[in-house]
Amino acid sequence: MSLVNSQVSLNNEGSKNSIDMVRGGHGSYRSRMNESGIEAEIHTLCDGGLLMQACQLPLQTKLSELRSSIARRSLSELEMFTKDGEHMDIPKRKSTINERIVEISMKDERAFEAF
Repeated sequence: MSLVNSQVSLNNEGSKNSIDMVRGGHGSYRSRMNESGIEAEIHTLCDGGLLMQACQLPLQTKLSELRSSIARRSLSELEMFTKDGEHMDIPKRKSTINERIVEISMKDERAFEAF
């Protein structure tokens, strides 16, 4: 399959999206959907399907913004890990959230270095 500039329909778990694809080189494409763009690497499968690998980094560049979004996410995740009826005081909760931020930051750094 050779895409130069076309519209592609993606189906994922019952959701159907149409995206505009522009070929940038061999296996390299720029896709646009809903006023957003992303670089993607696409390979044609033997059954005619497409395998698309894309990475989108967060728009937030300030470390404090990233940490606050991670902390909010961690706080909601933390509630899932507490036992029924267990009371977690604020210092312990903050400590647990800070530990989680460090874990996520280290995991993201390793993933970015591997990329």
